[in-house]
Formats: sequence, structure tokens, C-alpha cells
Amino acid sequence: MTHDEAKAILQACRGDAAEASDPQVAEALEMAQEHPELADWQKNEMNFDQAFSESFSEVQPPEGLKERILASVEAPKVETESERTAIPFPPAERQWWQNPKLISMAASIVVIFTFGVLVMDPQGLMADPEVPQFYSDVAEATHTFPKMETRSDDLDHLREFLASKGAPRPGEMLPKVDPLAEIGALTSDWQGAPVSIVCMKGDSYYQLHIIAISVFGEDGMIPTSPNVEQHGEIAILFWADNDHLYVLSMKGSATDLAQML
Repeated sequence: MTHDEAKAILQACRGDAAEASDPQVAEALEMAQEHPELADWQKNEMNFDQAFSESFSEVQPPEGLKERILASVEAPKVETESERTAIPFPPAERQWWQNPKLISMAASIVVIFTFGVLVMDPQGLMADPEVPQFYSDVAEATHTFPKMETRSDDLDHLREFLASKGAPRPGEMLPKVDPLAEIGALTSDWQGAPVSIVCMKGDSYYQLHIIAISVFGEDGMIPTSPNVEQHGEIAILFWADNDHLYVLSMKGSATDLAQML
């Protein structure tokens, strides 16, 4: 769950006991306890709601407002059967392009043409995912600590686990990334493509996201050399080999992460 998702859930809460039993609400509340920034946001929201509620309860409508509104509305006149007049409508004349048979024929041609395009070029109507969007989504995911599916400090064991799940199997690491201690792994997906996530520990906590390069098509802006970027409070280091794109993320500055280059 991201911070934005947690905020949306907490904004909708009324604070009763039934909501606390909801798993998503419980997760959002737990995130608010673990992240000071989210806790401060929730406190401000609650203070605003309380102040608004108190101010709203003090508003009193002017005396006699309801009666004046009702008196100003004229009661609708009820017509008797004899007073009703039938209004004759002339038969509608359709233009040639409004002929239902022609419309049906045109729709069939469109369907056949679209089907033909999809059969001959199934990628023609769908753009390849973009690498920068993957970077942004990895940075957003780094705000939370994922639930690992397996725990191990042996990278070969994690490789075997990920391969058994049909997820990308990490290859060689960068020389300064390789000494980081693996603590576990899990599998995920991004826009329908499998993603491997290896959790690592050093001076900081790291997440290594691995995805197949083929997901991004031929013009996917795959990096030709390792580089770093800053996404808010998250820094990412990315590189690629012949088969996979790697994104190492951490909470901190890109300057600190650049020491891994």
C-alpha cells in the first residue's frame, strides 16, 4: 500500500470500530503509526474535520425559511382528461446516412477492419511500457517494506526461488552492489509483466527490482551504463545486462547511492 492509497482510506474513515476490523483500514492505520509524516498528515486531517464539524453544527437557518421556500413554489396544475390535447408529430424522415441497415453494415466493416489490424499487428494498437514510468513506480513502492515470500542470505537460493515462480532471475550484480547482504525475495508484476524483488541490507535497506528488457520493446530507453536518479525521498540506481533491467532503490540521496557506481 502506498502513502497516497493510505491517505485515501484514512480520509474516508469515520473512526468507528467496524472500520478498524477492515484489513485495508488496519494496514493504513499501521502505516500511519510507522511513518511520522503520514501520522502528522492524519492528525491535521482529524483536527480539520473536528473544527469543520463543530462550526457546521453552529449554523442555524433563518426562522421561517422552510415555509417561505414552500410558499414560493407554485403547485402544478392538474389537467383533466378533456383538457389534454394530443400533439401530432410528423413522421420523421431519415437521411440516407441514418438508415439502420447502412449503420449496421458500417459497424460490421469497422469490426472486421479492427480485427484484421490486430491479427496482422497485435502490438499496433498498444504502446510499449516506458522505462521512466517503471523507475517512478519502483520509487513509489520503496516507501513501504514488502512482505517477503522467502528469506535467505544466499543469492543462489533466491535465484532458484525466483526462477521457480517464473520471475526474472538476477544475473551479475554491479561490483559495489554485490557485497550487500541479501535478506529475502518476493515476486510481483508491473503492467502484466513479472518482476523479481530482492531485499538487501547494508548501511541502509535496499530493494532490487528486476524486470525483463523485452517488456519495453525496441525503443524502451534501456540504460547503456549505470546511473542514479532522485525521486522525492527515494534514490534509485539502475543498469541493464543483455536480458534484464535492474533498479536498486533506497530512502536517501542519489549522491549517497552514487557511491555504488
